[in-house]
Amino acid sequence: MGNRLSWRTHLKQVETRIAARLSLLRFLNRAAIEPNHNIMINLYKPLIRTVIIYGYPVLLSADNKIWDRIQIIQNKALRVAFGLPHYTSVDYIHRIANIPIIKDYAVNLLERATSTAASNNEMIYHRSLQDILQASRTQQ
Repeated sequence: MGNRLSWRTHLKQVETRIAARLSLLRFLNRAAIEPNHNIMINLYKPLIRTVIIYGYPVLLSADNKIWDRIQIIQNKALRVAFGLPHYTSVDYIHRIANIPIIKDYAVNLLERATSTAASNNEMIYHRSLQDILQASRTQQ
């Protein structure tokens, strides 16, 4: 990244942008007489996940340490959405949410974008996306 851009700055901005949204999810979960996991996950996806995953092709160039931090942000958000304590296991959270690990989700988005570009005969775009996808796979 350049002089003014860093992963640390990006992650801090993501956390700042989702803070109020997490408060909203927390409020909704507590205000519900009987919280509904499906409704909460349907709120999580557009309110939180879109912010976390914004710019995913660039994010896929990040190393695993950055992805670990991004995953922690997702885990925190899912715990809030479901009203779970901070010590709830990640496996349990993802099992009840039926949400993939965030990097897997980003790779899947890129695979779909690559396929769409190929089917729309956008070959330059397709090749660029394939290059990003290949680089992300060699990083794993």
